[in-house]
Amino acid sequence: MEEREWLAKQLANELDLISCSEKNSRFIYRDKKPIAHYSIVGRGGIKELTTVLVDPEFRGQGLSYEILEHCTEKTCVVTKELALMK
Repeated sequence: MEEREWLAKQLANELDLISCSEKNSRFIYRDKKPIAHYSIVGRGGIKELTTVLVDPEFRGQGLSYEILEHCTEKTCVVTKELALMK
């Protein structure tokens, strides 16, 4: 499945998320297929991690932490997931 199709399908299932700019989209792949998405955008001198999506089949495998490792600069993260707040 193409990245755009995968992202559109995931966003349709997560009604509290908004679409993001393609230029800021980054994906994590397994077997050459997208399984997670995140976007890092500049906001007021710092970076903001937005639109984090993990395919339901791959949740609980630490992909959110893998995404956080890609935030190499000072980055603002807002989450509703209690485990990620730590």
